Amino acid sequence: MTKILREAKRDQETWDLISPKVIECRCGDELELWDSWENSCTKCWASYNSAGQELAPRELWGEDTGEDFRGPSDYSEELDW
Repeated sequence: MTKILREAKRDQETWDLISPKVIECRCGDELELWDSWENSCTKCWASYNSAGQELAPRELWGEDTGEDFRGPSDYSEELDW
């Protein structure tokens, strides 16, 4: 289980994120979870969601659905428009 070092703080009226949740990455570095979908450690490249749950390695993303983990900008040249 990921160790939470600090909970996120949000504006009471707008619910905007003021300061992110901070977790301890599996490599021991502190990681701020600014993104609601995916946050990557710059030391070991482990990815976490906004709840602090570690995600599967990117090369496995979409394996069960046949999707490619690269964004559209990464392979737009391959598309036949």
